[in-house]
Amino acid sequence: MYDLLIKNGTILNGTGSPSFYGDIGILEGKIARIGKGLEGAKTVIDATGLTVTPGFIDSHSHSDNAVLEFPELLEKIEQGITTSIAGQCGSSPAPISRDADPATVPQVAGFGKTTDVYATAGTFLDAMKQVPAGSNTATFIGHSALRKAAMGMDNRKPTEAE
Repeated sequence: MYDLLIKNGTILNGTGSPSFYGDIGILEGKIARIGKGLEGAKTVIDATGLTVTPGFIDSHSHSDNAVLEFPELLEKIEQGITTSIAGQCGSSPAPISRDADPATVPQVAGFGKTTDVYATAGTFLDAMKQVPAGSNTATFIGHSALRKAAMGMDNRKPTEAE
């Protein structure tokens, strides 16, 4: 018996092969079988007239800015996005600038968190791991965030120590 059965959908499997009509049996959170005429499940979803696809990847997101406050990431799930990649633009919530006033740092004040969460990349990533997020989020640590953390907003070359 499956935990979940998605029946009668147009299945796109993500390999580039043509779509086909069928059923998907899911057991313990994993696809157990794909075929036609599958039966027996605790929950059945009738996908007649719908397309069933693998989750989409948002390869340039800012989900890292919101995952601690809105961990369900419903805006992603409702679009079929199951994985978001953040930090490519050079920006990331952590680490915060060495000379930042915690009361004015958007990611601190806006999300009601303490600077302890955003003080380093490690503390931020540890906090992200504790959140039961609605989708997967992977993040780069932005080069501009690293620069600000090391030397503030000064318009100069970094020192050897920085």
